[in-house]
Amino acid sequence: AMVQDKAAVEQFFSLVRLRRDPNDWLRYCHTRDPLQRIAHHLSNSLTQSEFAQFIIRFEQSQLAKQVDDTKHGRLRATPAVRESVCKTLGWKRRKFEHHLSIGRKWNRVCGEYDGLLCFIMHSKRGGLEVAPESYWAMADEEVAEFHRLLDDSYTRSICAAGKAFQDSLGGAEDTEFRWESINLTPAKVLEENMLSYLAPFPSISKNIYDPTRHPNWPRPQAWPAEWPWPVDPTLEGATGCELCEGTTACDCIDNGFPEVKPRIKRYEGKGLGLQAAAASPGQIAYLKNARIGHITGEIVPLDKYQESHWVLEFTRPDIDSADTPAVCQLYCGESGNCFRLLNHDCKPSARFTPKKVSGRYIMVVEALKDIHDGTEITVSYGNGFFGEACSCQTCK
Repeated sequence: AMVQDKAAVEQFFSLVRLRRDPNDWLRYCHTRDPLQRIAHHLSNSLTQSEFAQFIIRFEQSQLAKQVDDTKHGRLRATPAVRESVCKTLGWKRRKFEHHLSIGRKWNRVCGEYDGLLCFIMHSKRGGLEVAPESYWAMADEEVAEFHRLLDDSYTRSICAAGKAFQDSLGGAEDTEFRWESINLTPAKVLEENMLSYLAPFPSISKNIYDPTRHPNWPRPQAWPAEWPWPVDPTLEGATGCELCEGTTACDCIDNGFPEVKPRIKRYEGKGLGLQAAAASPGQIAYLKNARIGHITGEIVPLDKYQESHWVLEFTRPDIDSADTPAVCQLYCGESGNCFRLLNHDCKPSARFTPKKVSGRYIMVVEALKDIHDGTEITVSYGNGFFGEACSCQTCK
């Protein structure tokens, strides 16, 4: 099947890169209502660009799923449902039926392979091109055979990547893929390594502490003598929560941060970074001193990683010392959340600050000034981050 060709993977890489454009027009739609999002995207996909063509297909598919989920065993959605959807979309019935019909065709082609749509070619690439009508025209037995040919580990892997990307278009948190951090292209990837690079980067919502990975973990120099060791250095002695000011168990670590997460974008000369996302376009996304989120990774011993851009020193402000002592490192090179992608600037818009949340210390990302929707969020990693000559946006 052509969806398994390397050209289809090239198309997926291209779609992700286009989505990373800081000026991507999709960022102007912030609604969490799926029908309003569908209407906005289909109304604004006016160009013939590769990305716009894919968005049209994707939202047609989503429209069909939204409508067909209301059938509840009936052959058709009721006229009342159709009229209600048309009203929500602000469309005439003819326009609605057109997009619904095409969406159903794509859903029939993809079947249970959610995410496959990203790999169905919509432009000539590598000498391969199949018109959409060729997929739609397949008889039921041909569709069944097509799905049978797709029933393998390779297709399931690429569909997992495609689904993660499609979910981000539907309002979920952006997904970072392994190939992005090292800026790979399909041409540079060996066939046997393709699937591992296509996979989403391992995202974690909480820090990992696994002492078995680091035997003989040395006691931090500033660690209080009365505290036991070895223990999780972010947990021992930490009680209560600075967010809710409670003294008992709370869920602030899960629900104490903005629901709308920053978008992953690619900035010229920097690579991946984070773009502020407000509830409404053009508004202030984060007020000064507001919590933006918290960075996650693996808790490792101090000095475990001497030269890595994926390491933060983790401090404990509650330890009585002349300065704020580091008790461990937070390593984000193998797992973490989107905040590991924050870029450096000597005049940053945010900072990392240790806070006690839900009975443990975490590194919170806090706004140093009002940050508007669509602007890059930056932090300072200290002097010498780029070596002798700083190449951040402020110093250029």
